[in-house]
This record gives sequence, C-alpha cells and structure tokens, in this order.
Amino acid sequence: MSSSRTANSARNVSVGLVTQLALAILSFVSRTVFVSTLGAQLLGVNALLVSLLAVLSLADLGLNTAVMYALYRPLEEGDTRAVNGLLGFCALLYRYVALAVTCIGLALLPFVGDLVHGGAKVEHLEVYYLAFVANTVIGYLMAFRSVLLIADQRLYLTKVYAGVFTGLGTLAQILVLLTLHSYLAYVLIMVLSTALSNAFIFRHAGRLYPYIRGPRTRLDTEERRGVLHAVRAMVIYRVGGVILNNTDPILISVIVGTAALGYYSNYMLVVGAAMTFTDLVFTSLGASVGNLIARSDGANRIRVFEEIHLLAFWIYGLISVGFVVLLGDVIGYWLGEQYMLSDAVLVGVVLNFYMYGVTSSVLVFRTATGLFRDTQYVFLVTAALNIVLSVVLGREFGVPGVLYATALSRLLTNLWFEPLVLFRRYLFERVSPYFLRQVGFAALLVAACVITRAATSFLAADTLLGLVAKALLTVLIPNALFVVVFHRSATFVALRDRLWSLLAGRGAARPTD
Repeated sequence: MSSSRTANSARNVSVGLVTQLALAILSFVSRTVFVSTLGAQLLGVNALLVSLLAVLSLADLGLNTAVMYALYRPLEEGDTRAVNGLLGFCALLYRYVALAVTCIGLALLPFVGDLVHGGAKVEHLEVYYLAFVANTVIGYLMAFRSVLLIADQRLYLTKVYAGVFTGLGTLAQILVLLTLHSYLAYVLIMVLSTALSNAFIFRHAGRLYPYIRGPRTRLDTEERRGVLHAVRAMVIYRVGGVILNNTDPILISVIVGTAALGYYSNYMLVVGAAMTFTDLVFTSLGASVGNLIARSDGANRIRVFEEIHLLAFWIYGLISVGFVVLLGDVIGYWLGEQYMLSDAVLVGVVLNFYMYGVTSSVLVFRTATGLFRDTQYVFLVTAALNIVLSVVLGREFGVPGVLYATALSRLLTNLWFEPLVLFRRYLFERVSPYFLRQVGFAALLVAACVITRAATSFLAADTLLGLVAKALLTVLIPNALFVVVFHRSATFVALRDRLWSLLAGRGAARPTD
C-alpha cells in the first residue's frame, strides 16, 4: 500500500479505536446496570431482539458492499458523474429496502412471542420489537451517504458521529435504568441516537461532496446492470452470512431458554467489544486495498495479503488466548460467579471468534476484488448446515452444542472455499501455502493457550490486582512466543517496518506500488 493509503487507514483505525474504547467502557457500565435493574430474563430478550433484527436486516441486500465495490474506481479517477449516479441509484434501492424491512417486520410481529422460552411472559414484547424494527428502518433511510465516506477512506468520520451519539444515548440509557427501571425507555433512546447519528453523517457527507446534493446523474443501462449484478451476488452471500452469524442466539433461546441466552449474552458483550475493535482495523484497510487492486499487479497484491494475514493471526490469536485465560474470570469478577458458564461454552466462543478473525485477510480482499460474486452461495450452504447441526447438537449438549455446530459449519465450507477462489482467480498463486500457514497458526495458538494458562494458573483472579497481573502475563507470554516464531520471516519484517513507520509518522516504510 502506498503511503497515502496507509496513512488514511491509520487515521481510520486510530480515530475508531478511541471512540470504540469509550463506547466499550460505557457498554460494560450499561450492562452492569441493566443486569442489576432488569434481570437475566429481559437481558435475554434484548439479546434475542438484537439477533432477530440482524437477521431481518439481511433485506439490505448487501448494498453497502456492492456499491462500495462500484465506487472504488470512480473515486480513484475523480469521476464525480459516476459517483453521483451510483449514490442516486443506491438511495433508490435503500428506500425499497426500508419498505421491505418494514413489511417483513410487521409480518413477523405475531410470532415474536414464540421465540421466548423458559421464563415468565414478557409484557409489551411486541412494542419492544417494533422499536427495534423502527431503529433498523431509520438506519437505512440515510445510509447511502455513509457508504461514500467509507469508500473514500473517511471511515473515521462515520465513527466519530456514531461514537458521539451512541455514547450520549448509552449515558441516557443508564440514567433511565437507574431512575425509571424502564426497558421501553431504554429502547426508545436507542432509536433516537440512531436517528441523530445518521442525520449528522448524511449532512456532513453533503458538505464534503457538494456535487451529490445536485440533480442525480442517471446511470446508463450497462452501469445499472453492473450494480444490480453485484447486488444480486451480495443478496445471496449476505443472506447466508447474516443467518450464520445471528441465528445462534435465536436457537439458544428456543432450544435452551431465554434466560440461558441472557447469561451467554454477557460473554458475547465482551467478545463483541473485541470484535468491534478488530473489525475496525480490517474494515479500515478495505478501501485502501480496493485502491490497491485498482492500480497494482498480482505480486504487490500477494505481499499485502500476506502482511494482512499475519496481522490477523497476531491480533485474533492474542485476543483468543486472552479469552481462554481471562474471560471466565472477567465475567465472575464483573457480574458474579452465578453468571459464569462452563469451559465447554468458553471453548465454543473462542473457536468461533478465532475462525472468524483469522480469515480477515480474505474478508478484506472480498470486497476489493469482487470475490463475493464468485462465492455467493457458500454462506447459504454454511448457514443451512449450521441450523441443522445446531438443532441436533443443541438438543444434546445445550449452549456448547450450538456453538460447536457453528464452528464445524465454518470449517466444512467457507473456511477453505473462499481462500481457494481468491488465490485462483485474483492472487494467481497456489493456495496450499496459505492452508499450511493456517495449520501452523492453529498449532501455535494452541501452544500459546496451554503455556499461558499454565503460567497464570497460580494467580487468583478474585481481586482486581490478581486479575490485572494475570492479564499482563496473558499479553506478554503469547506476544513473546509469536516474536520468537516469526521474527525472521520476510512478512513479519515488512509488517513491522510498516507499523513502525506509521508510529513514527512517516507513512509506509516501503511502498508496494
């Protein structure tokens, strides 16, 4: 990546990390207050509604990804006519999406109560559900301009606005929980913060790109066909992906119970906070890689891919070790031992987190290359397999069975298929070295988990001092092990130099195009 692209990625990451850190702290405070004021049953209902609306959101057809892919080249070439036309077309499609989500959401309203199991009847459940539907629809009505900001490497602007209004909303939610003990007020504040965040992003994008406020340029038939082709591929791809990533909470609620989902959701709050940070890093790289694909040859692409792959392992591997060693202790110290789940659940959580994250290099290149068009059906297969295995294993083993079903479904499908297509069609290299690296990474991760857990076993985590000491060792030991293993590799040296030059404020150490 060139120095300008690397610098833009660094800005996106640094601003996003600061805002997300503040939001993560507020989220933990909010969850603590939620548990103490409303209890595990409503906590499970909240997790269920979040997952249900995430599944419902598959109606957005993957427009963000499809339009972002179409915007990379005209933005690089300064073609404002094409950008204007693409955004106008995107805005029209999003209106249809908002209408579709509204209609589907209303159609599902009579069945929402059937998903809550294992506890007392939840009053006003339908009202809560409608508030979540409204929150989703509002986001779609103004979302198309945020896509332009992200494609133009200005993700940090969307993060600032989202961070400010989500943070203020979370503070307001904490206040109403402490004073009113009202879940309805809690979800209405969520809707208001979403509306304000989207409105300000919409307005700011209009100021930055004044040409998008004028008359819409009409795309010609061929351009419209190209966008719709990409959208159709993303429809199929996203349906499977959303179902795969969001049905576990629904299945846990139905098979095991909504209260069990509430306990599990505390683990997922911690994991979700980590994923917010990690996704930010790799999402920020997406536009830079899209620019790289538009201008560079295969040799440069493979070098950047290998750097991102090593970075993904290092980040997700380190966090996975942290979860294995610390996650149970954190939950016990934070909420009490009664909210801790078994080691079997912990292993399932870490497996899914790591398997999702270690393929981040493929995910970054997915949009930049148009890979989603070639692998559009894989997640449908993964999602279908996951549902079948989750029902079978969930009934037999409970929450761990549902989590292991998801990991097994990934392993049997997209974990190998997407890299295979990427290497054959876009990177023009043999895929076998990639798979060998994945096996080596997995073995190294297991070793890091075993060594770190053994080295920290003598530390008690029932005090803050003990927990901090354990956390410090959990950071130091895997990092030391990774450095010993990788320090002589060319990819490590290149990645180290690039990161060091960013910290020194000089851009990329060695441009690759």
